[in-house]
Amino acid sequence: MDVLIANNELKAKAFMDEIEAKNPLFICTIATTETGKIPGLSAAGANPDFTDFTPPADAELLLLGKCKSIQGVPITPDGIPTPALITTSALHLSDIPMLVVNGGVKVKPQIPYVELGGNSGRDIRSGNSVDNVEEVIERAKILGEQLAKTADYLVIGESIPGGTTTALGVLTALGIKAQGKVSSTLPENPHNLKAKVVEMGLKAAGEKFGSLKRNPIKAISCIGDPMMAALAGLVIGGAKQGPVLMAGGTQMTAILAVINALNPESLCNVAVGTTRWVAKDVKSDICGIVKQFCQVPIIAADLDFSMAKYPGLRIYETGLVKEGVGAGGASIAAMAKTGSAVTKDILLKEIERNYALLMGIK
Repeated sequence: MDVLIANNELKAKAFMDEIEAKNPLFICTIATTETGKIPGLSAAGANPDFTDFTPPADAELLLLGKCKSIQGVPITPDGIPTPALITTSALHLSDIPMLVVNGGVKVKPQIPYVELGGNSGRDIRSGNSVDNVEEVIERAKILGEQLAKTADYLVIGESIPGGTTTALGVLTALGIKAQGKVSSTLPENPHNLKAKVVEMGLKAAGEKFGSLKRNPIKAISCIGDPMMAALAGLVIGGAKQGPVLMAGGTQMTAILAVINALNPESLCNVAVGTTRWVAKDVKSDICGIVKQFCQVPIIAADLDFSMAKYPGLRIYETGLVKEGVGAGGASIAAMAKTGSAVTKDILLKEIERNYALLMGIK
């Protein structure tokens, strides 16, 4: 199978053995935060204001194969298409069902989705960024537990522009050293800008490094984003029934830290599924964050676009985008379900085919 194990090899192999040839359910948790509009933080949209449309458009692409909230597909300022293209290709190749869960978006997607009652997040520099966190977590727990009964395991991804900055905020509030370690959709990771934004948020909230170590709900409320509450609850609920693959990059470390503070026993049944671009990124350190507080294995899909037909895909190899919309976890799940029927080369061909269709290439 075309996967890389980034840490805890024995646990990672045991997790992969457990999900091999099994039937998962893929869940995409969508949300938005005003933090994503801070210039220079995110490449998830053609411009900062467009980030309100990125999560609903990603969700529509997964379910419909096209976007309804926008024309075309979500792109970076450099014209690189959303990683939802990878996710939808992997899910369709392996016939994995999917569901969209709204953690709190400004623009509602034009598809069926599950509503958890969350609101879009405010700028974390306010020190008061997310409403009704505890309520959303509790609802998401119930949903996760019920959904896990319908499949062998859950794969849970996210779409939220600005999410690595809010991740840094929550990790910092929980006393985890993550400065310079969170990833970025940009090839030049704006670590200093992220640290400054987090510092301003903590100050506004009257908090400091580690001061909310025992209060993860307040950490999300002050300096997190609404996706975190939804995804944390889904994982805790889902892990009661079976394995859960958290599909994402360094944003997942903040959710792991929240779960570790709320319900650490849930993490016995959990792994993180990401991409090679995150696992091998020299400008972030997903394993270095996680090892500070838990032993959850990190597994990476060994995707390689260096020989892709189209420049818009090859540019992933320069460090743009890297991960999102559950791309790595969906790829791992597709490979695990189908064995040699879906390899990274077969997946790349499907991604190229879908890329050409979406970009109108003849």
